[in-house]
Amino acid sequence: MNILVLDTSNYNPEFAFFENKRIIVQKKLYSDNNADSLIYGIIEGFKESGRKMKNIEILALSKGPGSFTGLRVGSAAAKGICTASGCRFIELNSLDIIAEKFRLNFAKECIAAALIPMNSRTNEFYYAFYEICKENIKRIGKYLISGFKQINFGKKVLLINDKVKGLYVRQNLTDLSEYCSADAMYSLAQLRINGNEYNDFRNSEPNYMKDFVPLKKKF
Repeated sequence: MNILVLDTSNYNPEFAFFENKRIIVQKKLYSDNNADSLIYGIIEGFKESGRKMKNIEILALSKGPGSFTGLRVGSAAAKGICTASGCRFIELNSLDIIAEKFRLNFAKECIAAALIPMNSRTNEFYYAFYEICKENIKRIGKYLISGFKQINFGKKVLLINDKVKGLYVRQNLTDLSEYCSADAMYSLAQLRINGNEYNDFRNSEPNYMKDFVPLKKKF
């Protein structure tokens, strides 16, 4: 099974192409124009590996929540690739990916809260609670939005995928920003494949969880 995973939910978009469970192409973009260079990076990655994009059988996309611009770019890229290659499509939640990334890299059983910054001005976050086991993750409750100080974390391990100023005073916070999402996305995609759970890319829209309100400039 040839699977392309694409995550543009944070400030450093990444993608990877798996061929029969083996990573053939993997890149994480760190440039200032990372969103604009995404498609170019994917095309170049396939050229360098000697693979063709028409061989993609399944595309798994992180559909949010996360970066407003990043999610739009990822959605547009995924739709273009699916249209051109005829591959099947899977949507993955960004918070689930963070929890699965922690499970794969730390193999620690615990109750955790996955966090994604939503609004730096109001210090609000997207978040969800998870039971992390050695074999899998289990979400506890709904996907939510709240101010950081209003969230009752208790003794839960906090998981973050972007460096956020002011959060690192907490000893139980795990920074996953230096770990790639590819293996976590592949693992979650396999569960969806095994359950024959696919999405229609033509109807796919980013999961913002909240309407985007642009910042008004002061003149």
